[in-house]
Amino acid sequence: DFTTQDENGKVTAVDMQRFDALMQHNSVGSVQLRGMTAAQANVVQRYAIENTRLGIPYLFSEEALHGLMTNNATSFPQQIGLAASFEPELGREMGHAIAAESRACGIHETYSPVMDLIRDPRYGRAEESYGEDTYLCAEFARETVLGMQGTDLTAPDAVAAEPKHYVGYGNPVGGLNCAPSTMGRHDVFSDCLPVFEAAFADGKACDAMCSYNSIDSIPVSMDHELLTDVLRGQFGMPGFVRSDLTAVSRLYDWHFIAETPEEAIRLGLEAGVDLQLYDFPHDVWQKAIAHLIESGSMKMSVLDTACRRVLRMKFALGLFENPYTDEKRADKILRCPEHLTTAEKIAEKSIV
Repeated sequence: DFTTQDENGKVTAVDMQRFDALMQHNSVGSVQLRGMTAAQANVVQRYAIENTRLGIPYLFSEEALHGLMTNNATSFPQQIGLAASFEPELGREMGHAIAAESRACGIHETYSPVMDLIRDPRYGRAEESYGEDTYLCAEFARETVLGMQGTDLTAPDAVAAEPKHYVGYGNPVGGLNCAPSTMGRHDVFSDCLPVFEAAFADGKACDAMCSYNSIDSIPVSMDHELLTDVLRGQFGMPGFVRSDLTAVSRLYDWHFIAETPEEAIRLGLEAGVDLQLYDFPHDVWQKAIAHLIESGSMKMSVLDTACRRVLRMKFALGLFENPYTDEKRADKILRCPEHLTTAEKIAEKSIV
């Protein structure tokens, strides 16, 4: 809405007047920087620091399934190929390379890695997965996250990981994307959740992306046990939950559980979803939250908790101390010889 892009999706111009009209001097939890450079990211970040009431920096997020989603980044083999190597340490190498390239472009957090078990060959996103085996997937999930986050989230070669799709997403009815899970709750807990446990409890992944699907007729985006009791209470995830694209709005127009969009938002927030990903227009989301609190339908503490989780990650990433990105790093890091060698090595070892 505030950029001009060429035919390849590369941002050629940033319209800060349009950005100002959209933001109206407000900060936000996260901004997706599709096709932007570090210099362009810094322009947007400067708006947050200098033109919003509290000067809270933006968190920049982007897709990075097998490489940062930008044309000049290293393209690694898909995760199904990575897992075919049966060498989890390669996941750590790939994760670190992706993190270094992402952070060099101004990205602080990625919508990855994908940790869905895939057991239906009809499912159209099988290439994003580590495969069908719980143990193997867990090994790669942990190592990839450790590579991405490193030992210091403030470092110029580290990003916060946002594993997805939590949870039971990769085995939909009929192999149809977004359909209900064919797995019942027992199977999800015994087979799917250990993969995420390895990522969060052992790999210390920061955030999570909530999936669209339902499990035994209960949508994950309103499941307090999964999003709060298990994810935070048992696995110790420190950050926030972001809805996958429309996971909360589907409570209204797909699962038909919420009678209104406002009710869908309440169900999602109270269950443990902290950020939306294009579920509703921003004004609808914000006005609904305000009305829920003013009417007494939702406690202010629910909103405070969601804000606290997002702010915690901004502090952990060092954005308050160092909100800007070194604009010279990308040319040295993206598609550097070391990363291309890693991609080639994974490709060779993926052949089975």
